Amino acid sequence: RQRLEDEHLAVAERQRQQEEFEKRVQDQTERELRELRERGAREEKERAQREEKERRDFEDRTRRRKEQQDEEQDRSRQLEEKRREGRSEKEQLKWQSFEEELERQWSEQEVEDKRRVEAYARERRRQYDEWDRKLTSERQRLGASDAEFRNAARVHKVRIAAHADEFFYGPQRGANGGANGGAKPR
Repeated sequence: RQRLEDEHLAVAERQRQQEEFEKRVQDQTERELRELRERGAREEKERAQREEKERRDFEDRTRRRKEQQDEEQDRSRQLEEKRREGRSEKEQLKWQSFEEELERQWSEQEVEDKRRVEAYARERRRQYDEWDRKLTSERQRLGASDAEFRNAARVHKVRIAAHADEFFYGPQRGANGGANGGAKPR
């Protein structure tokens, strides 16, 4: 009986030790599982944070790259506009210089034309005065009446004026076709 009791006590002790062992193993396993889950959660959280940081860094790099590209495009556009404006200003200055030179040449040409017309008018007047003196001296030499000489002088003046006009304006009428078809006065 004693032996049975001792065996029974020994079995109960082994059973208790077995339960205690199993409890320790279960506790340890649960603790390790909990720690594993916590570590997995921590690692998942860290991975998510890393991914978020990498995503933000990528977005920042992309944004900076886009901003840099936009700035370069703006700068390029501004330089192109400045270049066009510079060319435009340069061309405007050239045109202005050209127009000023043209105006100067035209004014010189007008002055020259006016001088030529005045010289022609002086020459014509001198020639008329010379012919008038010759006519007066002829009239006196021949002794003809004043009316005849006046009539002859008038006809002579008209012929001289027509000849001088044809000499001066004839080339212009010939170039333009003339209003009267280039016909010469008689």
